[in-house]
Amino acid sequence: MIAYIIAAYLWWMILLLKKNNDLLHIQTETAFKEFRLTNSDDESAFKSTAIYTQLSEKHRKQQTMILGEGCVFMILIIILSWRVIISFKQEIELNQTQKNFLLSITHELKSPLASVKLTLQTLENRHNIEVEKKSKLIQNALFDVDRLQGMVDNLLLSARLESASFQADLGPINLSSIAGTIVSHKKRTSAKNHYLDAHIEENLHINGDEPALLSVIDNLLENAVKYSNEGSQIKLMVHRVNDYVQLQVTDEGIGIPSNERTKIFDKFYRVGNEDTRRTKGSGLGLYIVKQIVELHHGKIAMVPNQPQGSCFQITFPLIKA
Repeated sequence: MIAYIIAAYLWWMILLLKKNNDLLHIQTETAFKEFRLTNSDDESAFKSTAIYTQLSEKHRKQQTMILGEGCVFMILIIILSWRVIISFKQEIELNQTQKNFLLSITHELKSPLASVKLTLQTLENRHNIEVEKKSKLIQNALFDVDRLQGMVDNLLLSARLESASFQADLGPINLSSIAGTIVSHKKRTSAKNHYLDAHIEENLHINGDEPALLSVIDNLLENAVKYSNEGSQIKLMVHRVNDYVQLQVTDEGIGIPSNERTKIFDKFYRVGNEDTRRTKGSGLGLYIVKQIVELHHGKIAMVPNQPQGSCFQITFPLIKA
């Protein structure tokens, strides 16, 4: 359709130029006939007259006008066509993202619910379970409930962030203490099969919202756990750099391809395709992290990590205790 519009417009412009040339030819012939009635038949003498000069100048101006307007409209058509193509491409990507999110969220909701239901049915039907096995079943069920609650919290928080209804309650807080609390919790739960190495400088204070920053660190560590193999190392560093507090989470996982790094902070975006992806998640973690970091006047970036894995670095303005 776009090609047809451009071709039709070019043909219209060519016809206008041709009509303008035909008009000049007719006007010149008419003027020459009138010139021959009172002057000689010398055509060169006619071309030196004022009327021929006026006709030529008028023709040149009309040609310039047609070409100028034609070029302007052609540029507008190309720009609008390009915008249509970009919008169409974005719509396709949005539909694919929504499809991936629905596939992911369906699995994420069903999996822990099914696990909890199976645990409760086992406890109900089997009364002679050993104490150790019973305790392990309960711990697994609680872990699934925590995972489900975390996902629901992320969904609600992302909705609030998008609607601008989230208001961070900023105040002086000890980021070192918050990071230590999250690390202790992760070592007992989702990161218990990883080597979680924490280097936290004490008493680093920033102006922030404690629950929101808990969500930031939790999401970064959860991503590191999900995208790295069991037994691999995950590092959390919190230290002072000049007048800033720098928080860094590094893993030895699969990493992120360079062509997808600009999209990882988009809502619902996940690396790869949901049909083949095995890792759990909804694509909200990094989106929430970036939004909260910016609300705290901080910056987040993905920095190179060698030889493999991902490294996310956040900086917050430091304040005195």
